[in-house]
Formats: sequence, structure tokens, C-alpha cells
Amino acid sequence: MSRSCVDLVITAALSQELPVEWLRERRVQIHRLQALKSGALKRDSGPNSGVLVVLTGVGPGAAREAALWIKEHLTPRFVVNLGTVGALQSGRSVGGWVTPASVENEQGDSLPVDTRLPFPWKSTTHRSVGGTLLTVAEAKSGAPKAEWCGRQYLDMECYAQAQVFAESECTFHVLKWVSDAPGEEAEREFARSLPVLRDAAREVMDFLVPEEQARVAVVIPVHNRVDRIKPTLQSVLEQTLPPQEVIVVDDGSDDGTVQALDSFGGAIQLVRLSENSGVSAARNVGAAAATSPWIAFLDSDDHWVSDKLSEQWSYHLSHPHYDALQCEEIWIRNGVRVNPHNHHAKPRGWIWSQSLKLCLVSPSAILMRKALFESLGAFDETLPACEDYDLWIRLSRRHVVGLAPHAGVIKHGGHDDQLSRRYPAMDRFRVAALNNALQVEEESLYRDQLVAVLHEKLDILIQGARKRVLEDETRYYEALKAELPDPSLV
Repeated sequence: MSRSCVDLVITAALSQELPVEWLRERRVQIHRLQALKSGALKRDSGPNSGVLVVLTGVGPGAAREAALWIKEHLTPRFVVNLGTVGALQSGRSVGGWVTPASVENEQGDSLPVDTRLPFPWKSTTHRSVGGTLLTVAEAKSGAPKAEWCGRQYLDMECYAQAQVFAESECTFHVLKWVSDAPGEEAEREFARSLPVLRDAAREVMDFLVPEEQARVAVVIPVHNRVDRIKPTLQSVLEQTLPPQEVIVVDDGSDDGTVQALDSFGGAIQLVRLSENSGVSAARNVGAAAATSPWIAFLDSDDHWVSDKLSEQWSYHLSHPHYDALQCEEIWIRNGVRVNPHNHHAKPRGWIWSQSLKLCLVSPSAILMRKALFESLGAFDETLPACEDYDLWIRLSRRHVVGLAPHAGVIKHGGHDDQLSRRYPAMDRFRVAALNNALQVEEESLYRDQLVAVLHEKLDILIQGARKRVLEDETRYYEALKAELPDPSLV
């Protein structure tokens, strides 16, 4: 297996903490560190090949050694330490998932932990978020020590791993099951908790269960593109992995587009809007009409290469922790292929921070679960442009985004009816999206980033409005900027 194939590594101290046989039935590779050192990692392009489970052994020394090997020999995007913790505070019952916000060692050194999880999490499965986990060198019994005051949980591995991955490009996450509380019953509680934990872990990791077939609905909004819609649709109907539904939403066209669509007959599902309602409304109507569990959007001036869906689905099967993934693109402007700038490079993983300054996800390249799309509230129909930018920053705030390396989309630009030509100063719509995000953001780390980017974009808009002597716009943007905290103080 290529080191670049492993995207998600799950570490656990003991095999008893995991449903080992269940994982192997789903072709997830599970290896102890010594086996990995001996070359046990196999080449596997099948289901779940992007996921690796590493059994580290007990204690901070073994955990650190495993983390160093992972860091040196693999390039995972995420590492999740899954296992058990003891409860340190009175009143905390045994059982249930926790994700601490920080981890400490016995010397008092502390590291923050990303409390988001890099795989789908069911809303029906409770997880307690926050608190501090203390990592100790030896197993403890008896009553909690006085110096442990203020910590909520106790384990023997997390801090060592967090320290190693703090100096790497991957993000480190912690997901623990409360197995016991200090006292005379601790060992018996731990033993009783293991079967319960294994059952709970199967439920949490059910994203590893392969889907029987690809069931994808393609949603295409169109308005007055009689000369472009036919090749766009043809590129969908010629996919090597045919979609189950092709839903075309005519957004009040009056140029013969509907007649062009009629020629496709039953190959497509045509939904007609009585008046032009905008691309967001058209996409939302199409998504609502879909019955398939996955949705792929396609703009009416773009095309797909014939294996776009098959390549993305193959990537999804080997990287099932992504509920949303896009693919690479080929850019054509005025009939000539152009290369995107470096800052347009598509990221993967936790892409929220990179996505604030410019849109790094293309609607024509995305494949996502319909349930995820609905949970985000769909496209904002009040935004005449940058509606995709708005959705992606909402998506990437709490969900990881995958990237299939295949170039599956041919994007055409330079024509007169592009939204970017219809609406100058597009940053005004991005400011609206960022301001909406700021109003609902509760965590200071993310609020600070939103404030900083808002200041940058408002400065650009103010400068542009002053240059064009647009006094009302200048005052409006200056008022918005005045309401923000000073970026030098955040």
C-alpha cells in the first residue's frame, strides 16, 4: 500500500477495545506496531483501504513510539485515538463517549485537542465534548489524587500521541469511552465496559460498512442556455457509472431551453419553475425532488468527463469517512485551457480556514450525501451569487471534505452569462456569508478567523467604493467594519 493511501488512522491501546473481527470483515487493516515495522501493511485498493487501525500497546512510551512510526512512514490526514478513559470527577457515570478539549501530562504540560471528528457522527449518538484528559505513566487505583483536581478524565496514551502529531500536518482527535472511575471497583468496571465499548464502537464506525450500490442523483439548474445544455446533459448520460436520477430544473427559461430538454425524453426528470428564481432556488428544488441518498450538482455550462462519477465513487469506497468529496477540474476560458493559480489548489480534510478567503469547492465537482446537504439548510436563496461559497463554509466548519485526485469536471469560463460577470464586486456576497457565519459562531478560535477575513474583504470593498465615488456603499461597508472587533486584539 502506498503511504499516501492511508488517510485516516485509528489508534487504540488494546485489541479488546475494538470490534476486531467486525473491522476485518470490512477489510480494514488492523496491525500492531511491531507487525507494521515488519512490513505488514498490505497493498489494497479495495473498500476501506484509506483507513488503518494501529494497536499501540499500553502506556505513554508505547503510544509515543507508535505515533512516531505513523508520522514517519505514513501521511494520514487524521489520527483518532479511540479507547477507554477513567472518570475523575464525582457524579460522572461510567459509559458514554467523550471528547476532551485538551490533554495534559503529569508535569502539567497541556495541549489543545480538535473536538471535531473526521468521520460522520450520528445525531442520535450522544458525545460529551470538553474538559481535560490527564495522561499518566502507570495505571492508578484508589481515590483520585488531590493534584488531579480540575481534570475530568484519565488515560495512559493521549498526551504522548498529541505531542507527536502537534508537530505534523495531520490533525489529532480523541474519542473515548468512559469505562471506570477510580476506586476499588475500577478493574471490574473496566472489564465489564469492554463488551459494551465494542458494541458502541461498531455503531460509531458504521461508515465503514460498504454501500451495496452507487445511488446518485444529478441536479442541474438551467436558465436560458439553449446552446449549452445539450452537451452538458450528454456528458451526464454518458457516464460509465450511470446516475439513478438526472434532475434538470428549468429556472424560468424563455429562449427555447425547455424545447431542447424535451428531446431527452424519459432520460431526465424535468422540473419547471414558473419564474426565474435564481440558481440557489433551482438547486434546492432539484435536491428536494431527489430520492437517491447521494447528490451531485452540475452547472449548465460545465461538462463531466465520462468517468467522473465512477472515479469519485471508487474514492468514496476506499475513504468512507468523507460524506462530501469533490474532484479536480480542467479549466477552459474562451475556448483555451488555462492552469489555475496555486492559491486555487483544492485542499482536503479540514478546509474551513482555507475556504474563507476564496471559494475552493466547485458545485460541479461535489458529491455529497443528501442528508448532509439537508442538515446544512441547503443553498441560501437570498444570495444572488457566492451561494456556493456560503454553503461550503457552513459544510467545512464541522465536516471534512475529501478530494478524489481525478480531473472529472471541465469548467467553461469567459462567456457573457456567467454570474461573476453579472455581479461586480463579488466580495460583497462573501461578506454577507461570513457575517452570517459570525452571528452563529460560538467558539472564539473560529470567530477570530471570521473577524480577520471580514476586515480584509471589507477593506477591499471600501477601497473600491471610494474609487468609484459610491458614497452610500462606502458608508455601508464602513459601518459594517466599525461593528467588528479590532483584528489586532483577537
